[in-house]
Amino acid sequence: MNRCLDVWNHFWFDSVSAESLGIMRLTLGLILLFNHIHLWFFWDVLLATDGAVPVSAVVDGLSGPRLNYKDDLSNVSLQWVHGIEVAVFMGLTLGWKSRWMAWFALLIQASIYHRNPWMQNGGDRVMRLGTLYLALVPCGLAFSLDARKSAKTHGESIRMVPVLGHRLLQLQWMLIYAKSGWEKAKGSAWWDGSALYDALSVGGYQRWPAMSEWLLNQAWFQAFCMLGTWVTLIWEMGFALMVLWRPTRWLALSLGVVIHWGIFSGMMVGAFSFIMLWGYQAWLPPDWPQRMTRWWNERRYGST
Repeated sequence: MNRCLDVWNHFWFDSVSAESLGIMRLTLGLILLFNHIHLWFFWDVLLATDGAVPVSAVVDGLSGPRLNYKDDLSNVSLQWVHGIEVAVFMGLTLGWKSRWMAWFALLIQASIYHRNPWMQNGGDRVMRLGTLYLALVPCGLAFSLDARKSAKTHGESIRMVPVLGHRLLQLQWMLIYAKSGWEKAKGSAWWDGSALYDALSVGGYQRWPAMSEWLLNQAWFQAFCMLGTWVTLIWEMGFALMVLWRPTRWLALSLGVVIHWGIFSGMMVGAFSFIMLWGYQAWLPPDWPQRMTRWWNERRYGST
């Protein structure tokens, strides 16, 4: 019994260097920041009270209580609020009051969803989950203004954090791919190899319409789409097993990088590809920043 308890505590609460978590906070903050700045160009259509989606439609479309503070704001007030929200995401990125900024960032994302859920996709849901998991752990102990202030006050020291945030992200990503693979397996298009071709044929999602139309008419690209469909299906269904076994972990993550960059290159999917690749950091060794620093120093000093 004690052995099982030790394994459980080691899995969830083992201490690791704060540097990898600090980089995850910084990169997530950048994704949220640029995504929110992009939204600024469409706020009047997507979020304004007199925009394309009336508040009454959202109230009727969502069950349960809504977490929203934008319903009755004037357009001028909404712009000011949007600016404050950008400042919150910037604070998270820079690591100023990191835990508070993470919780505020989650509140902002939930508010946007409860104002207009139809403007969002799976990537927005994953961003909310990633923000939640970082808010649960001390994400500002490295590569942050918080850490810099602490170092001035208490001196430099190796900061440690519980591995809980990494574990939650790992389990969440395995669940996402397993669920996605299971849903794909229910459709015949993924078994006959036509799913990728069909997705790239949807005009509203094509990133480069002219190039997409030309490629879709090429026999070799049609064969590539068929192969890509099967590879994606097998990869998603087997991701959890592949990533849990060390010898195949690199293959699972490498295929993910190729597939998600392919999705981003060919389709308009918002921040989906970026946030999914962001989560791969949870699978890297917790001390990978130190390893990279040592490698760089050895290379630099070895060349002098």
